[in-house]
Amino acid sequence: MKAMILAAGFGKRLQPLTLKRAKPAIPVMNVPLILHNLKFIKRNGINEAVINLHYLPDSIKNIVGDGSRFGMDITYSYETEIMGTAGGLKKAEEFLKNSTFIMVNSDTLLDFDLQDAIRFHRENNSIATMALTDVNDGEEYGPVEVDKNSRVKNILGKVKYNGKPLHRKVFVGVHILESRIFDIIPSGGFYEINAQVYPMLIEKGEKVLGYYLSGYWNDVGTLKRYLKVHNEIFQNKIPFIKKKYEVENYQTGENCTITGGNVDLKFAVLGENCQVGNNTAITESVVMDNVKIGSSVRMKMAIIDNGVYIDDGMVIENSVVYMDAKGERKIVTIGD
Repeated sequence: MKAMILAAGFGKRLQPLTLKRAKPAIPVMNVPLILHNLKFIKRNGINEAVINLHYLPDSIKNIVGDGSRFGMDITYSYETEIMGTAGGLKKAEEFLKNSTFIMVNSDTLLDFDLQDAIRFHRENNSIATMALTDVNDGEEYGPVEVDKNSRVKNILGKVKYNGKPLHRKVFVGVHILESRIFDIIPSGGFYEINAQVYPMLIEKGEKVLGYYLSGYWNDVGTLKRYLKVHNEIFQNKIPFIKKKYEVENYQTGENCTITGGNVDLKFAVLGENCQVGNNTAITESVVMDNVKIGSSVRMKMAIIDNGVYIDDGMVIENSVVYMDAKGERKIVTIGD
């Protein structure tokens, strides 16, 4: 079986982190998000994948390469203009056709039994199956509504439905698809699978199903959620990552130097080649590569991008610090 990883988007909700890199190149526990996604499909038995690229493509390709160093076969589909989820899928048809395949968003962390979802899809002869989980009222996601037989009846409010009450779920970014879906996607333009293809299939009476996953899912698509997922790792809520990195209260990359004493790190991630001065406290924060942090710094709920210098005595809370295109340090507040 083959997979497609959707990685062409601009990642606007994660700016300024995405000003110089594509969203899937952003690290989670010092490992790029795209590698977490590829490891997810590999541990579920899928070794071949196509990744669609548009925005800052080299930031992804330089990380992944041809996939051989982690036992996978990776190819790329380049989009000169952004084509949407279905448009990008159609462009990769030659790689994916003639078999069941999966498509995965690149801004999620996942750990569930994908092979069980594939069995469910095949046993029910579905053209498309969406991996779903329960709604968290504290987050805003587009709703997917299913009936008692797990058939998707409404998605994003795009389908007229007057039947019995439905179960409201959240889509986790994993599709299982049959290649005949290519027959209804137009070529050469922008097209969305959730907003356009699935409503069309549902209205035609095609079987689009929802598979309720038992496992972990988190959308890392905003700065607030990006910090949240790191906190959950430290709280042992994401065991498939915690076991790998053996984290305790903090995680440091290679050649990270902590000078002096009285340095307090709690739920903090430090990237490669970082320096931290004495009498500094870093809490619930992510510090990326090549960052120099002075003495007597107080940092909480902060993201420090590559190559930033933090002066002695600075207090940074609920903010992102980064270097702009002119090489000037900028600080922006993290919103909702």
